[in-house]
Amino acid sequence: MVPSSEIARAETLLATLALYVAAAWAAWCACWLIAEAIIASPAFPDDTFDAHLLGIVARVGSLIAAGGILRYGAKDIGVLAGAGIDGIALALAAQSTVENLLGGVTLFADRPFRVGDQIRFGTSSGIVESIGPRSTRIRGADGTLTSVPNADLAKTQLVNVSARPHCVFQHKIGLPSGLSSARIEALLAELRRRVAA
Repeated sequence: MVPSSEIARAETLLATLALYVAAAWAAWCACWLIAEAIIASPAFPDDTFDAHLLGIVARVGSLIAAGGILRYGAKDIGVLAGAGIDGIALALAAQSTVENLLGGVTLFADRPFRVGDQIRFGTSSGIVESIGPRSTRIRGADGTLTSVPNADLAKTQLVNVSARPHCVFQHKIGLPSGLSSARIEALLAELRRRVAA
């Protein structure tokens, strides 16, 4: 027969565990609810960087809030004994993910480009289709879709081709050898007329 104190201790443990899980779920939902309420307001249209940034902040904030409550609950219950070593292992495993999240926040804060802009990065170029918390998707001129980690974009030199006020047009016109100077002058006059038009 199980002593009544063991049953009471198990009930208390289960009730405390359920309370911390419910608190973590509530924190998760609260972060998303606040972000969605702000994004739904007329001040934040869906296509702005601010709306995307709030989505990333809600995602990261909800993970941190829920994880923190669950960690505190596990420590309170006495489940966490070797949490220090587990925490270090988890931090090392999630290093690239955290780096890409911070790169995404940097891109949203600096705003070097927007969705729909044509950019050059490294030796590649294309039109930005979407900016996510981990990577940015860029459609190349040949139709290929490249997913570039935000950490890489935050580190590289970016050229926003769409942001230029005007475009420099340089074109070489080949002429056959042996043209007379009068013919070249006539061609230049015609070219000037067409450019002026």
